[in-house]
Amino acid sequence: MKKTSEEIFVKDLHFISKDYFGALAHMMAETGPDRNYYTLLLICNSENGCTQKELGEILEADKVTMSRKIDHLCKLNYVRREANPDDRRTVRVVPTKQAERILPVLRKAFERAENEAFRGISRAERTAFLATAAKVRKNIAGMPRSAVKMEYKQKNKKG
Repeated sequence: MKKTSEEIFVKDLHFISKDYFGALAHMMAETGPDRNYYTLLLICNSENGCTQKELGEILEADKVTMSRKIDHLCKLNYVRREANPDDRRTVRVVPTKQAERILPVLRKAFERAENEAFRGISRAERTAFLATAAKVRKNIAGMPRSAVKMEYKQKNKKG
């Protein structure tokens, strides 16, 4: 039996992701960066900053993608690159005072978006959903696949 577009689960995954990041963008519009929220949160949550390689491993992103994300956050003065005292071949990416000032707003935005996403869903349903999503991701990770890039950016505001 042929599946309709409503039955293809990737459609829902795509729109969940897009809508979630759209909600974050709206919440951060006045106080924060225009994108790369999770990257900034990871950097701010690290004790002494982190390397580009460490970020890439966590986010499963290549060097070029990570470099662009970090460059963008540097340009907005949310992070800076510093020499790594433990390894001169690498630099650490550390949050600036500006990033530390918006960190409470950023954490609150993630918390609010997550709470809204799971509104009306019991703790047991939430736990089951996350466990199922992790299994699906593990199953897909075992499939041969090509590298793809998904980057949600805010649309330019007009007038």
